[in-house]
Amino acid sequence: MPPEQVQFDESAEAHVLYSRFEPSARLPKIVQLLLKTGIVKTKEQANLLLLGLTVAFFVLAVYIFGNTFGWFDSTPPTYREGISPEVRATLPPEILNSFPSRSQ
Repeated sequence: MPPEQVQFDESAEAHVLYSRFEPSARLPKIVQLLLKTGIVKTKEQANLLLLGLTVAFFVLAVYIFGNTFGWFDSTPPTYREGISPEVRATLPPEILNSFPSRSQ
């Protein structure tokens, strides 16, 4: 069909039969649980508590990952020259050479 013959019905209105993104008057289940148990008294308090818990768990996750992967490790490296001669005598050469040198 050539484009000149295409006709649009501009008078028709678009109808949405169902939208799952419509606002709901019902409270979320977690807020209902907080209100029911008496931990909070209002919906606003429940939202603030949940926001605070989210921030706390995020900080905890950063702390755990940081310690696991050494993000916060501030231990200075051990240099070859810092190893005492008694300990140097007991180390195999491949272990001793694995330490960084200050002169390099």
